[in-house]
Amino acid sequence: TWQEPGAEMGKGPVLTLKDVPKDYSLINKAEDTAKEMGMEYQISNYDYKYDSTTTDAKPYHLAGIDNAIISIPITNMHTRDPENRPEEVNLRDIRDTAQLIIETLRHP
Repeated sequence: TWQEPGAEMGKGPVLTLKDVPKDYSLINKAEDTAKEMGMEYQISNYDYKYDSTTTDAKPYHLAGIDNAIISIPITNMHTRDPENRPEEVNLRDIRDTAQLIIETLRHP
């Protein structure tokens, strides 16, 4: 079963520190928001530049648009599993990730 290094299902949204702009203000705001909400979250240093699943945010931060990688922990993304098992996700992680994004953007 493949899973992003440093991320576990059932332990909340993943805030990724690599492959984001040098200005970490938005990812820091997301972390502060998660703390204020008392929400469990995870920090990942996974570097997407060595992976075929790079973030779609890269062109935006290269253009100077602030962004953050906030993701839902998942296993077998795009069936990377050698046994072709389906993707799996924790429903609480989906809900918490959506709430975190909403609350982070709600308070500029």
